[in-house]
Amino acid sequence: MKRIINIVGILFIAVYLLNGQSKGSKYGEDSIQCLQHLSTMHEFAKIKVYSYAANSWLYVFDNCPAASKNIYIYGKKIIDYLIEESPDERKSGLIDTLMLLYDRRIEYFGQEGYVLGRKGIDLIKYDKNREKEGYEYLKKSVALQKHKTEPAVYVTYILTSISLANAGEIECDNVVNNFAEVSNYLSQDMAKNPNDNKLVSVKENIEEMFAKSECSSCKNIVALFEPQFDENKENVDFLENSTYLLSKKDCESEPFFAQAAEQLYTLEPSANAAHNLAKLFFTKKEYAKSSDYFLKAIELEEDAKTKASYYYSLASIEMSEFKNYSKAKGYALKAIEYNKNWGEPYILIGNIYAASSKNIGKSEFEQSAVFWVAVDMFKKAKEVEPDITAKADEQINKYSIYYPSQEEIFFHGYEIGEQYQIKGWINETTIVRVY
Repeated sequence: MKRIINIVGILFIAVYLLNGQSKGSKYGEDSIQCLQHLSTMHEFAKIKVYSYAANSWLYVFDNCPAASKNIYIYGKKIIDYLIEESPDERKSGLIDTLMLLYDRRIEYFGQEGYVLGRKGIDLIKYDKNREKEGYEYLKKSVALQKHKTEPAVYVTYILTSISLANAGEIECDNVVNNFAEVSNYLSQDMAKNPNDNKLVSVKENIEEMFAKSECSSCKNIVALFEPQFDENKENVDFLENSTYLLSKKDCESEPFFAQAAEQLYTLEPSANAAHNLAKLFFTKKEYAKSSDYFLKAIELEEDAKTKASYYYSLASIEMSEFKNYSKAKGYALKAIEYNKNWGEPYILIGNIYAASSKNIGKSEFEQSAVFWVAVDMFKKAKEVEPDITAKADEQINKYSIYYPSQEEIFFHGYEIGEQYQIKGWINETTIVRVY
């Protein structure tokens, strides 16, 4: 009885569809054929046998395009498969079909902004020669979707903007404005959803891409952010974005950088803000202030390797600007403490020793002996970080020629191979040797 009822029900639906057919029906002129092909397309596409689903998909796409959104969802997968499997001479036609698929999806099911984003990404993916066309789809998608834009669309939009600017297809002003538009949406979204890791990742990616692009010159970045400063000077995200990008491009000498960095530190003291100010005052040759902000940055910083880099900067300032060699060594040792596998601080200590040689001991022999410990540091540098071996060897070759001669060693009562103590603030034990 149940089977009879089901058969009657199916026949009733079929008769209804046939009798109710009209010019505007979403099932086209032959509803039965359309339903059969929709079912066949669905079954094969669901199990990813796209080659078997293709003919049925083409039928419904041509004859009843308004029947189901699945025509477009599965249709994209089918065309993707055909593009990948087809010879090059057929790919262009299939890409055109994919573009038509997106147009018809918009025509029958709306969601223009969302669909244009997918359309732009696919066109750029499959045909780099049509990158400008894809860019226009992405641009309109972002304009329509705004905060609802998919992360992949944001990233592709900025990446394509930069690519087109590099090719001379659009101006850098477009890149800067596109970046500002996307950054603004992301900043506002992150303010509402601060724990959304996907948003954070997208924001970091587009900032990295923009910072590396030729369009992110100091002039362009300042032109982007400076006009917005007065209305955003209480906005921490705005200040962080502007100082981050200017710092990435070594634009600390720009007056706007100082303005934004000092305002940021006033609102929200942080390691990054202190670091920006340290770099700022270094470029201004205000080294005492620079050192002060490096110390503040170290106090607020939690990442060990970043702390190490700040200590290294302090050591460099103490050595080169204040000639305070013992203090410079102390900071370099702190850098090593926080990053034990970093060779640069050892090279710096070696250079500190070499620079201070004239101030060690009372005789030329004692001063020349300092180069033993300097070279020891260079050797230690390449031991902990083999990647800087070439740099370390260059320093070794440069300074080992200043070792005491064999005659001087014997004259002062020492033998090659025995230990020797460099006293004072250096306080290092080394081995007597000749060049």
